[in-house]
Amino acid sequence: MRFLTTLGLLSVLLLSVGCAQLSIWEYARNGNTEGVRKTLDADPGLVNAPHLDAIGTDYDNRWSPLRYAVEAGRYNTAEELLERGADPLQPAHGGFTPYEASKGDSKMERMLREAIEKSGKPLP
Repeated sequence: MRFLTTLGLLSVLLLSVGCAQLSIWEYARNGNTEGVRKTLDADPGLVNAPHLDAIGTDYDNRWSPLRYAVEAGRYNTAEELLERGADPLQPAHGGFTPYEASKGDSKMERMLREAIEKSGKPLP
């Protein structure tokens, strides 16, 4: 645990002096809509990319950026991702989708349901 705390502090230090960059998944989880926007401007293909950094670990979830935004309740970030083509029905490892993850948050669920309806896909 002490190592993870030290690693977290080191990451904050590197970010503060401009020596590191967050990933789209971290931007989505943290609600950094501008970071998501800039990342997708540079690489639009990341909009539905699964988080592969953790493959083979205990937290191997392969979540999309939208799933991170949904789980964290980041409405503006989720809206930006949806506008850029994020798929609310894209399953993560285990088959759970961002839309299913939004259950219990009526505002997020409504936003994702509207995006699904707009896409013409059937609601699950």
